[in-house]
Amino acid sequence: MNPPRSHRARAGARGLTLAELVVTSFVIGLMAVVVSLFVTQTVRSLTRGSARQKGQDLVRYAMVVLERDFNDMTEVRQGDLTTLEFYMDSRRAPWYDPFADTDADGLVNYMDPDDDGDALEAGWFDGDGRGILSFANAPAAVPWRSGFDLDDDDENGDGNRDVICRYRYLASSQTIVADFRYDEGGWTDEKTILTRVTNFAFDYRGSIDGLQGVPVGSADTNNDRLLSWDEMEDLDGTAGPGGTILNNFNERRYVSIVSVNFQVRVNPKIDVFTPIRTEMSPPLLSVKRKYP
Repeated sequence: MNPPRSHRARAGARGLTLAELVVTSFVIGLMAVVVSLFVTQTVRSLTRGSARQKGQDLVRYAMVVLERDFNDMTEVRQGDLTTLEFYMDSRRAPWYDPFADTDADGLVNYMDPDDDGDALEAGWFDGDGRGILSFANAPAAVPWRSGFDLDDDDENGDGNRDVICRYRYLASSQTIVADFRYDEGGWTDEKTILTRVTNFAFDYRGSIDGLQGVPVGSADTNNDRLLSWDEMEDLDGTAGPGGTILNNFNERRYVSIVSVNFQVRVNPKIDVFTPIRTEMSPPLLSVKRKYP
């Protein structure tokens, strides 16, 4: 005898046992954990990659700005680990007009090695450091110097250096900033170069090649004709530890290479750093006459 239809329906619709329910819940939970871990790892990787890319973009932009300013550096004024002041070519002054003819000699300023006609120009050379100028190199023989009055940092004749630039690292705000002085007035035109910067440091190196009348042993303690920061620091008459400020003429006159070292952390919640260590050799810094 067949069971009633209602009994057969109830038997076919039997629910999960407790054991089956536990196993099913465990499998679903495990799958959820795996999916969650996968999503979390994917998001983390994308976030880290985005932070790394943004950090690289910021560093590249900062280096473009630094190189543009350092290319016009003519002389280091003073420097330490977090601050660098330097004189710049007069063409960076806000009043400088490259297409004017300041001395009315028929050459526009950007083609004239002596813009203001005061005989302090690239062609005049103090061969032995005695203050006697001789016309050793005609401008035509060194056309790459056109427009750069390397011996003249006072193009408007007011008795003051035309342009001073200062780069500083502000640890409290983790920011690199730059500002300027024109005609030795107050600091102005401050600009933020980069933020979220950690472990910042300048370094300085140089060479005695091309400097006249300076005994090798007075600067080059190991006679390799290369100067470290420590060796330059000793030239002010007081031997000090490395990393102290370079502010005496006999120290800073030798600087020909400036190193910049720092790293950027775009997102403080993510342990991703973009480091940079680079050395720059400002072209005008090496050829400017470095005599008292």
